[in-house]
Amino acid sequence: MKRTLLALFLALALPIITSAQQSSVPAAGMMQMHAQMRTKILGLLTPEQKTLLAKVVGQLAIAPNPDLGAAASQLDAALSPTQKQTILSRHQAMMKQMQSMRDGMMAHSMGGMKTGGMKAGGMCGGKHGMNDPGVILIMMATHWGPMGPGK
Repeated sequence: MKRTLLALFLALALPIITSAQQSSVPAAGMMQMHAQMRTKILGLLTPEQKTLLAKVVGQLAIAPNPDLGAAASQLDAALSPTQKQTILSRHQAMMKQMQSMRDGMMAHSMGGMKTGGMKAGGMCGGKHGMNDPGVILIMMATHWGPMGPGK
């Protein structure tokens, strides 16, 4: 009886354990990709722009009612057109890669069923969404990663 229960437990548990191990590999890849992108994007900034970014992020952290849109506008005003375009294009490329990874994870977890893909949503709507260089800088500076804040 004990052997039968043990065999049944193993038969049920092994696919779950294997699936969990396999799904952590793409998540680690997304986190690594985000860390690399963060370094590249922050590397585009001049020392003065980095100081401004630190000031803006600090103000957001202690503000009783943080205004992400105003903070993003302040950063946008300090960026050159080339910097803005480079930030946007690098961020869009990273998001496409991450979307492919998420679709692959979803397809694997659904056993090959069509998933339709997950839609990437903006953190905030309107003018200052994730297609705004200032917002992207704030997210990168605060380690807002592919798995959420601090990830």
